[in-house]
Amino acid sequence: ENITLPADQPLVVSAAGDLAGGLVASRLTRSSAGDRRGYAWDRSTAPLTDAFFTGVSTGAGVTSTLLLTNADDTPADVDVRALTVQGEAAPSLTKGIQLAPHTTHTVPLANVAPDQDEITVEVIATRGRVASSVDELRRGDQPQGVDAVPEQAQAASTVVIAGIPGSGEHTL
Repeated sequence: ENITLPADQPLVVSAAGDLAGGLVASRLTRSSAGDRRGYAWDRSTAPLTDAFFTGVSTGAGVTSTLLLTNADDTPADVDVRALTVQGEAAPSLTKGIQLAPHTTHTVPLANVAPDQDEITVEVIATRGRVASSVDELRRGDQPQGVDAVPEQAQAASTVVIAGIPGSGEHTL
């Protein structure tokens, strides 16, 4: 079912019963004019206490925004870490963000880690849970629309990449 909501209003989707474990929701955004013209889609995630986004950019021509949504009936406190190749960026700017119940808060990532081509963003709920997402607005000679940066698995020194045939060692 399609539902149209104001951009700043969170939507909570829930399920009960035997099929509840298979609930999937996504967000499709459509804009017909301006820099955000076009479609953007991303998979919605359940509220968590820890989330990672890799490959985020605040470099030339890119405006990245972190969206934090508290869908619960209780307040949430959030810390945001932006990790660059030089280390953690501006940790004092993103500690203790308070979200009232049923609200969304935006964090312009250029204020946290300006002029960075690649950063990893970690969202840590120190109280409560939050759903989080990152939108990237790209501009060139002409506006290129908005892309959603998908949430990633927690950072690790070893990962499994499915679909690489053969046996033995592979260097990527």
